[in-house]
Amino acid sequence: MPKSECKPSDSFSPEAPAAPAAAMDACPDCGDIYHAGQPHECKVTVLTDVSNPLGMAPLAVAGHLGEREDIQRELDGIAAAIRMMHVKPADQVMRECSAYSSRLTELQVLLARVETIDRQYLKVRTQQVERFLSEIDRQYKIASRLIEAQRQDLALMGGMQ
Repeated sequence: MPKSECKPSDSFSPEAPAAPAAAMDACPDCGDIYHAGQPHECKVTVLTDVSNPLGMAPLAVAGHLGEREDIQRELDGIAAAIRMMHVKPADQVMRECSAYSSRLTELQVLLARVETIDRQYLKVRTQQVERFLSEIDRQYKIASRLIEAQRQDLALMGGMQ
């Protein structure tokens, strides 16, 4: 995860005496206490690193719903990943489908819990999350069929006994 941009409460200068070993500060974002002047890993950083080697969309931390903009950003990332599934190996598509399916199901449950309080989440759940789940299911089936076709090709060539 990227490091937080937390700053200690008092400014640091090379001429100033070093802060005592017990000097602590609180992160304004997550509230964690950390040693003043030292970076810490902020728990509020919700999205995972975008530059992951598999090219997967960033997913939020488990159990986190966030604001509507956060949800929309996460869904937009999943949509972009779905658009690129046709160029990825079928086994990678199946792994990504598993990850996205579990996160979308979690979002569906979390949205259902809050939509009685805030109706704006109802449309997100019914018009976006459920449609993404059905598309992920479709992509999984396509990848599964591609793997089966590859297996049959290997068997015909005598590669599998």
